[in-house]
Amino acid sequence: MRDRTKELGNTSDASDEDETTALMNKPGSESSANEEKENEAFFKKVQDIREGFETIKKKVSELENKQKTVLGVPLPEDSMKKELQSLREEIKVMASQIQKKLKSIEPKKAEGEDKYIPINVRMRRTQHGVLSREFLELMGHCNTIQAQYRDRNVERIQRQLKITGNNVTDEELESMLESGQTDVFTQNILNDAKATRQALNEIESRHDEIIKLERSIKELHDMFQYLAMEVEAQGEMVDRIEENIKRSHNYVEKAVAETAAAVETSKKVRKVTVSPINLGMNDGTEEETVPVVMETSSYSQVVFNDVPPSYPPNTQVSCWYTLTGALQPNPRDWIGVFKVGWSSTQQYFNYVWVEPCLDNVGPEPLVQQVVFKESYLPKDDGEFYQFCYVDSNGYVKGASTPFCFQNPAETSLDCSLEKDLLVITTQEQAEKMEKEKEDYVKEIEHLKETNKILKTELDERLHEIRHLRSSLDDVKPKDNPETPLPDAQSFNFTEEVDVQSSRKDNEKLQIEIQELRMKKTIEDRSAENKALQTSMSEQGAQEKEQKKVQIQALLTQLTEARGLLRSEVQNCKEAYKRAEGAEQELKEVKKKLEEMTSKQAEGEKTNQIQELQAEVNKLRRELFDYQVASVAAMSDQQPNPQSPPASQEQTYPPDSHFYESIDDLTANPAEVEIRVCRHCQERFPGISEDELEQHEQSHKVCPFCTLVFDDWEQQTFEDHVYGHED
Repeated sequence: MRDRTKELGNTSDASDEDETTALMNKPGSESSANEEKENEAFFKKVQDIREGFETIKKKVSELENKQKTVLGVPLPEDSMKKELQSLREEIKVMASQIQKKLKSIEPKKAEGEDKYIPINVRMRRTQHGVLSREFLELMGHCNTIQAQYRDRNVERIQRQLKITGNNVTDEELESMLESGQTDVFTQNILNDAKATRQALNEIESRHDEIIKLERSIKELHDMFQYLAMEVEAQGEMVDRIEENIKRSHNYVEKAVAETAAAVETSKKVRKVTVSPINLGMNDGTEEETVPVVMETSSYSQVVFNDVPPSYPPNTQVSCWYTLTGALQPNPRDWIGVFKVGWSSTQQYFNYVWVEPCLDNVGPEPLVQQVVFKESYLPKDDGEFYQFCYVDSNGYVKGASTPFCFQNPAETSLDCSLEKDLLVITTQEQAEKMEKEKEDYVKEIEHLKETNKILKTELDERLHEIRHLRSSLDDVKPKDNPETPLPDAQSFNFTEEVDVQSSRKDNEKLQIEIQELRMKKTIEDRSAENKALQTSMSEQGAQEKEQKKVQIQALLTQLTEARGLLRSEVQNCKEAYKRAEGAEQELKEVKKKLEEMTSKQAEGEKTNQIQELQAEVNKLRRELFDYQVASVAAMSDQQPNPQSPPASQEQTYPPDSHFYESIDDLTANPAEVEIRVCRHCQERFPGISEDELEQHEQSHKVCPFCTLVFDDWEQQTFEDHVYGHED
């Protein structure tokens, strides 16, 4: 409207008075009542139109939010697209209704309006112009957000095409979207469908084979665990056997030495040189040694009872003996502890005086006891001793069987062997036993050499196993897929971990099996050695033949153990080959899964492009309908005196949008030019382009997604922008 405040001070002319006269109506007249009714109906329609504007604004805002949600989702669902389409349909219907209402309130030109225009007509034209401009701005905003949505979808399609490796220009993309030709997205899918099915079938068959291999590896693992438990259970027993073998060897050497001493003693068993003992022994005086020939009959006049083969050291010893009727005890008689092999009664270790019994009368046997204190007895030195009864004249009247001082635990292990080896025999038997001992020692040496050879072979096998293990580590797959499917990635990772863990367990258990076999071999040999050492005291050719048979059986077992070791090594090699085959199959499966992933992504992109193409076609049809409606409306419209002349009207191409031509109906050159911000849609009347540009730059607009974030903080807005760059 024109600003006529300056004309208030001017003098009125006839035209103004005539205009005032023409515009004024008398109150209470019939024309005044009709005008009031028309004005009420007019303002009611205006109110309905403004309510329709508010409803359309809400729908447009909801449409904008829905479009942002769809753009923020990688793969939008069909329900979201249906909601967008329903919102567009509602906006379209409401816009058509408002357009009809605007057309209904548009004032028509009457006769005589060229000179004077009534006030109610001017008011209606003003209201119609304002409402038309608001309607134009509202629908322009709706078209803007839809155009931005379309541009964003086109950019997304271009990015996806770059990812898939299809280089398509903007012109080609536009032509494809207009014509509906999407061969560039589906050209290889049909050809690769059959190959994909075959690959899937092959993957399933390979998967079944891998499951079978996993079961066999699990069974082998369980068997190895059982063997490891058996080895662990028998380890302590094997250690005890080895320790007993070492002790037995020491005892055998000691027995040989004692046997030699026994042979020397047996030569002097018939005749012993004895010196009488001075009655004053405690005074430390010595007398001359008197050789006395011992009679056999006098050696049994004193009998020692229940003499054990050994006494525990550091304890007192009770010696029980029986005096026969042929011996008359004397207070100066004594019992001494002599080392086996003694040659004189002065070679005693300790002695105790005999206590005579005064009640004994006659030739009846008399049982008595003497006690040796622990501080005067020998220690655990491995030597053998015996009790001897010496009378006051220095003659030996009785001697006990040999005994030693030894702990009970050691006695329980070797008492039987030493008991047999310490029997005093003749020189001929001693030489025969010595010869047999030498033969057994040679056999033991031969077994030791065989054991060394087996250990050498075992070390070689262990070296081969280590070499195979290093080879397995070298051939492990080094290439991993970057973007496999989640299910395929978890499946491949699980299978690979299971194969590697099974391989490691296999290698460890192979080493444990070899150690177990070695321990069993050592155990068998130790048992054989123990049997041989135990049987050293036995005589006869038949026993020697039995030992040879046992040795032959041991060698046979050793040969079988070698065969088993070779078979296990061969099985390890076969398992290694199967593992290599499984790894190769896993690589092929990974490669095929990558191809399937890329093809599936291409299919999804093709479906999305087809949906966008359908939406574009639908929008084009709607655009065509709006254009037809716009042309029909313009043909029925009457000329407006406030509109610019026909020569100055803007011409629009036939394909322009319907709402872009509404301005032609409501243009008013008298109004001030209003500029609208393209971000916040705020209207600014009477500002320049530079001021509008400064205002638009003050908004926080993302350069990638073109969304406005005025309510966000600066740091949050920068994080959002940098997120697009990542």
